[in-house]
Amino acid sequence: MPPDQQDLSALGYPGFEHVRSSKLSNPAAVVLGAVVQRNLDTRLVEALPWVLSTYSDLNWAWLRDRAKLHNAQNRLGYLVHLAQQTARAPRPVTRT
Repeated sequence: MPPDQQDLSALGYPGFEHVRSSKLSNPAAVVLGAVVQRNLDTRLVEALPWVLSTYSDLNWAWLRDRAKLHNAQNRLGYLVHLAQQTARAPRPVTRT
């Protein structure tokens, strides 16, 4: 089942903080649900690198194996690459 805004809101994604959710979301399952989709809303795709970098302790072996079963390992690899780039990017300095 593809992820939705409530799944990402439940994970704490800032882009969907306006969406109220009482769901419990497994970050690995949310990512898997996204990478196996042919068409996914752009706003949901944009959230996936954030999920991977925020939940870096997720069950990677499970996610990798399931992605491979669905022939989506390249999509997962690309998301991991984006998450790594995002994590390395310099943070803007905020002045108060």
